[in-house]
Amino acid sequence: MVVQVRKLLLVALLTVAFTAGCAGSDGDAGTSPTASGTAAADNTKQVCDEARALGEEYKKKATEILTRALQQAGTDETKSEQILGEIVPLSKEYKAKFEALGARANDQKLKDALTTLSKDLDNASAETAAESTGVAEETLTGICGA
Repeated sequence: MVVQVRKLLLVALLTVAFTAGCAGSDGDAGTSPTASGTAAADNTKQVCDEARALGEEYKKKATEILTRALQQAGTDETKSEQILGEIVPLSKEYKAKFEALGARANDQKLKDALTTLSKDLDNASAETAAESTGVAEETLTGICGA
């Protein structure tokens, strides 16, 4: 049971780490070094804004799942694991959303980051859902701004 609680806490921490980059300021987000004042810059800002919003939605839903799983961990480990398993379909749902967003992106680096993020979410398990998105999320944050 202690191992399960540790696993839940690890997943919770990784989920927070994954989504932290999505809540950045609007300062100069959405600009890229090569696309100032062009239609691509407008698209990049829009796609980045939508990616941040999707990240926030994912964070909210994942946190709710993890909170329920942690609440059950002390009394019913089986139920806790079932709840934690909800992360997988959630990740698949957001995989499709990030994939569609990536298809619309004009900036190739942004498109690549969203494609990688989508693939990572598609391959996520209950234990790796948050961790598997870390590298792509860092790239996305670098492109869209902090």
